[in-house]
Amino acid sequence: MFKKYQNVLLLLISLIVALSLTKHIVHWLPNASGRRANIIVDETKSGDMVHPQLWQNFAQGGTINPTTFRQALSAIQPLRPHYIRIDHVFDAYRVYRNANRFDFRRLDQVVAAIIDSGSKPFFSLSYIPPKLAVDGKITAPPTSWLAWQKLVQATIEHYSGRQGWNLKKVYYEIYNEPDLFGHWHYAHSPNYLTLYYYAAQGAMAARNVQPFQIGGPATTALYPNWIKAFLDFCDRQHLKLDFISWHQYSTSIDAYQNDFAALLTILAERPRWSSLERIVSEFGPAPERSQLYQNWVGAGHDLATALTLLDRVHKIFAFSIMDLPGSKQGWGILRLTKDSFSPKPRWQVYSLLNQLKGQRILLKGEGSWVRGVATRQDDRHWQLLLVNYDINNQHGENVPVRFLNFQPGTYLLDYHFLRGRHYQNKKHIKSGLLFTHIYLPANGAVLLSITRQ
Repeated sequence: MFKKYQNVLLLLISLIVALSLTKHIVHWLPNASGRRANIIVDETKSGDMVHPQLWQNFAQGGTINPTTFRQALSAIQPLRPHYIRIDHVFDAYRVYRNANRFDFRRLDQVVAAIIDSGSKPFFSLSYIPPKLAVDGKITAPPTSWLAWQKLVQATIEHYSGRQGWNLKKVYYEIYNEPDLFGHWHYAHSPNYLTLYYYAAQGAMAARNVQPFQIGGPATTALYPNWIKAFLDFCDRQHLKLDFISWHQYSTSIDAYQNDFAALLTILAERPRWSSLERIVSEFGPAPERSQLYQNWVGAGHDLATALTLLDRVHKIFAFSIMDLPGSKQGWGILRLTKDSFSPKPRWQVYSLLNQLKGQRILLKGEGSWVRGVATRQDDRHWQLLLVNYDINNQHGENVPVRFLNFQPGTYLLDYHFLRGRHYQNKKHIKSGLLFTHIYLPANGAVLLSITRQ
């Protein structure tokens, strides 16, 4: 009898343990369902050079105090910014006085800060000046399309003109998020295509100017119907169009890949536009102010995005440079304190990226969380950059890494981690295989530099 009850008791205990384990299994199921990385690098199979101009671009929204902005640009100067994007160009700086008079003095102060930082301006020509807009609403259409055309022409001649600022390769993006601000459309009124038409006419009428780029539509995401209508319209009207731009705010890196795949399909059907520059003129992990912009999850997001878009787009613009005064949990990579700026975790991402150089070599074996890129500088120097991006900030991973077709010899491995840790070791190999493994915590990253001794 005792043995019978003993068996029942053991059965109950087993059920309790099983239920407890089931809870843990269910809790960790999202991680368990993913694919772990097993990185293999083949240095004999090479691709394009890595171009830091992809990620050395930053966007700032809102009205900017020129003095404060100059301080912020000084704080990001170590990141070697290439282009700085600003919006509210026409409504915030009171450029438009009337159809024949323009005042660039306030905007000039912001542009001077950009130039002094070693960068170039990327203008989002937004929004409609209140004096020119229907009912004074800056997101409404202009009361005069000819006046809008002349405003764009005057702006280009002022900054790209040889008698003006004489700047080369300035970008002029027509409007900012037209589908959101003003509910512009490509098929009905207010019609973005009309807005672009007169802007492009103004650009093509600009005289004695340095080479410049004009494009759009800078929508809140890449909407295929918008892009198709826009390209076909520019084709029919023989308009100058140098780049396609859009925004993306998503925690999912797949969203960025899907945008590129959709655009590639559109361009394949329109070979006339196959050489257009592709620009994500704003991106970040969330459209709203969020804790993600303050922590290492946001940093992991930016790094994973940059690695995903290598060789797929030409420029990405991290939003934004600085928190605006008085804002909490702002979008900035810089936090504004009383009299100075301090870097947030996202700042470290661009510092790490800027150390990456050379020609891409084959890397395979990325997983659900770990993404990477490998490069070769010459026959003695290689680099590997890995990031473990996890929106849930839970998944750590011990990543095996194999470098194939290396010559026998001694190699110095130099590990620089995103959060500041650094160490070195040496490996002596007799065959062509160099093996190591790297532990990456959730949203951790490492730049491994290898030197043959």
